[in-house]
Amino acid sequence: MGTLIRLIMSWFGKVIPLPEYLCSVSKTFQMLPGSKKRKWIWGGLLHLIPVIVGLLTLFYFRQGQLTHSMTEINALWLAGTWAWVGPSLIWYYERYTVPIFYKHCRRLIKNDSLRCSVRKLVYSNIFSMPICRAISILWVSIVFIGYLLAIEFVKGFGISGYDDWLWWILSMGVLLYGYYSSIGFCYIYKTILLTKKVNVSGLENRVYHRDGVFGFSFIGNFALNTSMMFLSGIFIVPLVLLIGNHGQIYEYIVALTLIGLYVLIIAFAFCYPIMIIRKKLILEKENLSQSYCAVANQLIGKLNGDFTNTNYCRYSFYRKLITDLHAVGEWPLKLDVTIKFLSISIIFPFFVGILVFKLTTP
Repeated sequence: MGTLIRLIMSWFGKVIPLPEYLCSVSKTFQMLPGSKKRKWIWGGLLHLIPVIVGLLTLFYFRQGQLTHSMTEINALWLAGTWAWVGPSLIWYYERYTVPIFYKHCRRLIKNDSLRCSVRKLVYSNIFSMPICRAISILWVSIVFIGYLLAIEFVKGFGISGYDDWLWWILSMGVLLYGYYSSIGFCYIYKTILLTKKVNVSGLENRVYHRDGVFGFSFIGNFALNTSMMFLSGIFIVPLVLLIGNHGQIYEYIVALTLIGLYVLIIAFAFCYPIMIIRKKLILEKENLSQSYCAVANQLIGKLNGDFTNTNYCRYSFYRKLITDLHAVGEWPLKLDVTIKFLSISIIFPFFVGILVFKLTTP
């Protein structure tokens, strides 16, 4: 929708300058005037309106031919609302989450070339990377093949088959949903790349940082925002379950397997960056501790042979430094981030479990 609006405006000579690193979804939000809150609301509506129009058209022309119950109809409407939530989270991630990540990296990474490399990756369009283009094409293809295989379920909405004009309208919506959701996969990949760049960086010597983990606590927020973006797919889960429930037993198993993989991807998007940086924290602590202990041991030798106030003060300083270093945490996240993710990881499986029970119980 946003691409169409920008194209029409360009025909009339009205071009809105937009950051090139934003994908087409985010550019729709960014071209809108007003505050962040207004962009969020109206940008989401621009993506939701075509879905509402398409579904209203479907139910208007085929209301007498529907064989599905209100359960399937409500699940379709619920999946339709993702057109507001999903693109909104994509825009927020691109426009705010990733730049904030770079803001922290700029203070943390001391190597100029690596800092520039991180900045280049942060402010690059995801589809400038060949692997992201491949991920998007692959995922859109998988989604559309799934749609083709669910033809019997689709017929329950009054669509006669592939020759029905409403089938083609629904197909365009499926392709758009596939494209939008593929961006989430691409950003998980980008999150991993950015985290690995931080992992190999040389850092400023800062044993004392207010977060207690060498300044790495922002990784927890970064990982949480990535998993939250992907979690928005919960709006589509009931529809996937119903499609599987209307088919053969193997189709139901496939639906449950897909949902299980979805939950694992959410956990992976949160845990993997944190585990990468946790290893770095442990390594940094070991290296610094080894260095400080070597100096402290040298000072002990000097004190045994020549006890001076200067040597004793230096020894006391390094001894305290080693003690403080051991107190540095090994997990790059704050307590509130942990609580948020644990709450989500408990609520989501519970919700899915209740839903599965209700759908499979006569």
